Amino acid sequence: MVVVALLFVAYQVWGTAFQAGRHQDRLASSFAAGPEPSETSLVLGSGVVARIEIPEIGVDQYVVEGTGNEQTEQGPGHYVGSSMPGRPGNAAIAGHRTTYGAPFNRLNELEIGDQIVTTTVEGSTTYVVTESPRPVSNQNDAVFADYGDDRLTLTTSHPKFTTSQLLVVVAKPKVPFTTAAAGETSVADLSVAGDRGWHPGELPATLLVLVTIAVLARLHVPLARRSSRVMTVAIELPLWWIALLLLFQQLNRLLPANV
Repeated sequence: MVVVALLFVAYQVWGTAFQAGRHQDRLASSFAAGPEPSETSLVLGSGVVARIEIPEIGVDQYVVEGTGNEQTEQGPGHYVGSSMPGRPGNAAIAGHRTTYGAPFNRLNELEIGDQIVTTTVEGSTTYVVTESPRPVSNQNDAVFADYGDDRLTLTTSHPKFTTSQLLVVVAKPKVPFTTAAAGETSVADLSVAGDRGWHPGELPATLLVLVTIAVLARLHVPLARRSSRVMTVAIELPLWWIALLLLFQQLNRLLPANV
């Protein structure tokens, strides 16, 4: 069990980072290609909506639409229902702090005056941090409300390795938008309520993987009796590798999206 726990930790740190890196490469290609001639939405075919750069903490990531596990495994996620980056209103983006490349790991280091650049198919917008990073309750949706101004709200889990709170950074456009905030962003519009806690819907799949592992363990003795040690290892090692990888992936999907 200790070995499995250590392998899971290694997967959390390096395995998920590798996955996120591959997703980011794909998103970068899609973003560079731009929208199809018939597209009018800011959400491109691969789900990418923007690029976010925060020089002070070394962030250069492509943002996808949605904040569930499936989305934030790829990169920072745009809260569905909030304004789009570069548009009037409150644009909100969430990112992992310790897994999947941990794009928002150093969000707490941002200071007032630091710049954040977002780029969409409509162009680039430079935001300036106006409030020091602060933790709020995990159930506090007020940070996503329409305050009658234009702002960018970044969130991640706090403290690290937990989701008891949200760490929030607020930034505002360096150059005020010419169009006043439309007031289209409200807490009720945000489809984020189910994305900040554990995901019990992933439990059946996780249990299925655990049953598969139990079956593999039961098959070890009869297989070892009928085969040489080398043959047993050759057969079992790939199966155990796949089974543990599936288990680690499922355990991650049980976790809140921004850990």
